Amino acid sequence: MMEGKIIMYDWLIEIEEQKYPAPTINEDFYIEKAPPVSSKTSLSPICQLFSGMDFILEEDVYTSFPITNDITLNIVKNELIPHYKDVKQVYINNELHEIFMIGLKEESKQTLKALLTNGIYPVVPDLYRSCSFNRIVGRRTLKYYSVLFDCIDPIFLKETQEIAYFLKHSFFQKEGCISLVPTGWFLKESLKDSITLRSFCTFANEIVLVVDESNQEVISLDIYG
Repeated sequence: MMEGKIIMYDWLIEIEEQKYPAPTINEDFYIEKAPPVSSKTSLSPICQLFSGMDFILEEDVYTSFPITNDITLNIVKNELIPHYKDVKQVYINNELHEIFMIGLKEESKQTLKALLTNGIYPVVPDLYRSCSFNRIVGRRTLKYYSVLFDCIDPIFLKETQEIAYFLKHSFFQKEGCISLVPTGWFLKESLKDSITLRSFCTFANEIVLVVDESNQEVISLDIYG
């Protein structure tokens, strides 16, 4: 039984902030630039999800991927790296632990632009509803709401299976969670019909909305696996 405080929406329950252990500092690490690879014309659903924010907001966003196993490494190398200009690899104790990238290539932006007109993974335009990314600086009061899956009408998209497989072997395996940053999301009843919530509830163990109490903006979407 999930403990929490019932709020005005019957599909959410207020919970306490989830606490994370402080990361351990390991000084035996180094970062190296990944060798350039040739571009790809196709964008997989995984790449669409992570590059969509760059394109819709029209600004470069650093994206980092934990490398936990060969499955993750192969997906990142084959489906993500070919679309970025600047890719760096983080090694700890001579083992590859993380790959981060920034700067979507122009040809990949054009592919995304065409996909947004026809064929985009539907979660992408739902997740990034606004082109603005203005966050309030300074102290603010945050509320945490867990989604009650029994109240959500699930939608099964073939692309979501690929996303779930990747998250399971990467973020979930290392951290148990991934935090996505939606834009244009505000806490209201219609949010329960979000394609993102309806599709991600088919594989997540829990979904938490992190809400700025001052304006009811959803500033983070935490997916637990």
